[in-house]
Amino acid sequence: MKRDIIVCLKIIIILLCFLFPVASCAEESARINPLRYDYSSSLYWGYSATWNNEDLDATFQKFQDMPQSELQDMYDHPENWGKGWILFSVSPSWVDGVGNLGYFSTPEVLKEITGKYSNRGLLYYGNMSIENIRIDNSNEIGIYPYYYMQVLYNEDPDTDNSMISNEWVLEYVYKKADNPDDILEEKMRDICLYADVYVLQSDGFYTYKDVEISLNNIKKAQPLNKAAVSVRLNKAELCTEDDDPNLDTAYDIIYVDDELDRDTDDLPSYLYALELDISINDDISVTPYDYEEQPIEDSWVVFLEDESQETVWGPVKNAKLENYYLLTNKKLTDIRTGDLWLSFCTVHIQGKEWFNEIPFNIVIEISQEISGKAEAQKP
Repeated sequence: MKRDIIVCLKIIIILLCFLFPVASCAEESARINPLRYDYSSSLYWGYSATWNNEDLDATFQKFQDMPQSELQDMYDHPENWGKGWILFSVSPSWVDGVGNLGYFSTPEVLKEITGKYSNRGLLYYGNMSIENIRIDNSNEIGIYPYYYMQVLYNEDPDTDNSMISNEWVLEYVYKKADNPDDILEEKMRDICLYADVYVLQSDGFYTYKDVEISLNNIKKAQPLNKAAVSVRLNKAELCTEDDDPNLDTAYDIIYVDDELDRDTDDLPSYLYALELDISINDDISVTPYDYEEQPIEDSWVVFLEDESQETVWGPVKNAKLENYYLLTNKKLTDIRTGDLWLSFCTVHIQGKEWFNEIPFNIVIEISQEISGKAEAQKP
């Protein structure tokens, strides 16, 4: 009798192994757990900022299942759309450089997959890719995910060790008319994503199709402490075409980006070279984010360098921000604190990762003394 029971138990165990081997293996080998999300009313940030391409067909698949009419609307009326990110914890880990894992060669299939991301660098050199992200009812809810996830990593400049990460981020766009804040936040908790995962491990190359990722009960990220960042104008000098060649360059920037006619009176009358200080009273890091048209009409703060301004790692006190100029039709004596701001992106979610988050504006502090000195230099 006892022997019969043991035999029956063995048979049951064998049957269970045959019934559920794929699900168990996939669950252990590719786990994607959502951590938190955030969003903004702007499209112009993050790694998918290259969506603004003249060839619509070339980027049609970048936001999955997005109809051509909606894509065209996003190009023609970007103010109708916003963008967000979702942070995930992923297992197994992404590793920088398959050679560091002791592999003598990379499978051609992985080269083909990651080769699509060579312009981003990270995925191309790693052992893992998460792509073909999709939501079954994207058209119904007006939310469209980007077609792949971007890995986040912690840089350690003091070591030569390969970088390893378990954190990935996914961007998405949403139609603002269909998704005011309360509706969008409700929808986010109900979303179920699907993804294809490709992993090169020490014992082989694995493909996991249609991995289900539920966002049930996901939490919105805590708002950034913007009060921890302050910018102060220390000095402003009026420039002319005779003594500063940057005047022409600054005009070129707003001429190209804002489609102003250089042969009309639309261009600003004054160019001021600015000396700015930034202080960060928290363990956050920020990068000045391009230039922005200012709250006062026909005014721009422009950064005149070929390369982007370097990240400012906090906490820091009175770090210099150089090569910034103000183009405006106003005299500086007429400009007060609250009239100018500088845009930033945080460059961390947890730790010091590469990914630039949602941009935010910090008002530039302007003293009456600085304004008076600047205007006194006018020829």
